[in-house]
Amino acid sequence: RPPSPALADALSGRAYALRDLGRFSESAADARHALTVARAVGHPFGEVVALLDLDPAAAAVGDLGGAVPLARQAGQVPGDIPASIIRTCRVWLAEVLIQAQDFAAAESVCADGLAAARDAGDMVSLPTLLARMVLLDLQADRTEAAAAHLGEALGIAVRTGIWFADYLDYCGHLCAATGRPAEAVTMWAAYAALL
Repeated sequence: RPPSPALADALSGRAYALRDLGRFSESAADARHALTVARAVGHPFGEVVALLDLDPAAAAVGDLGGAVPLARQAGQVPGDIPASIIRTCRVWLAEVLIQAQDFAAAESVCADGLAAARDAGDMVSLPTLLARMVLLDLQADRTEAAAAHLGEALGIAVRTGIWFADYLDYCGHLCAATGRPAEAVTMWAAYAALL
């Protein structure tokens, strides 16, 4: 069929599913095809979604040099992009910057993203960004800030029912950083069991 927004969206959907199945090269191929189609038909939303599919696929195979520019590019696509998608772009950019160990840039992106998520009352992006701040706080030996960010993220999880297994991992790291090894092991055992 000729290029269309529906084709770009369908390819992105398949790329997402393939990535979740661990089929990263196929996922990346579909995401690249979706990106080409979205650009050809002037579908900026589809372009962002395709970039967001390419980004974690690149990160999953260790291509952080490719993942960071893709994440930056996703947040800069011109056009009528929903604010929720722009906040999602910040989440992904923060994630790949952390993976690339560019902690200063990740902290700046997280701070901007947190402000935007709070302003919008975004209960999906907010706890995700708070969790990333926990990692950045721990990396910078700011255990009190890490505890506050983790507590806020967990409070949102209790209220919304949106729970991430990674919270147990972060609890383990916080316990280890504050000299509570037994509690850290308990958290990590729960995390491993949940996975």
